Amino acid sequence: QQTIAFSIQNTTQWIVVSLFVFWIIIAIGAGWRFIYSIYKICRIINLNEKHIKSGYIQVSLKSVAAPFSFFRYIFISDQHKQNEHFETLLAHEKIHVEQKHTMDILLTEVLKIFFWFNPLVYLYKKAIAENHEFIADEGKKLKDNYDLI
Repeated sequence: QQTIAFSIQNTTQWIVVSLFVFWIIIAIGAGWRFIYSIYKICRIINLNEKHIKSGYIQVSLKSVAAPFSFFRYIFISDQHKQNEHFETLLAHEKIHVEQKHTMDILLTEVLKIFFWFNPLVYLYKKAIAENHEFIADEGKKLKDNYDLI
């Protein structure tokens, strides 16, 4: 009986240790991916033309990419500048900058590093992103309506 109990205890410990090592490996990979993403954004900032504006820095991208923001930086491709909706795109991104949405996104990314196994983290990230877009879209509408008064 002692042999069976000892064997079960060793097996249980082995499983716990294996799961912990697996968790650590995935978390290290996710952490590396996060750091690399930050590095790529910093590289984009350094390699592209910047225009300092009131409250933000506009980074002109040579490649075609969807507009996005990161802290005080707003990234817009040169092709979007010829778009008739350029001011709308810019106003949308300004709201992301003013509301500091980057902080929420970074928080969800850090949560994903440590809780990658929890599906609620991914749902939380999606809900936060949808909320940010709603806030930016509604903020733009409110500003437009205010300008009409």
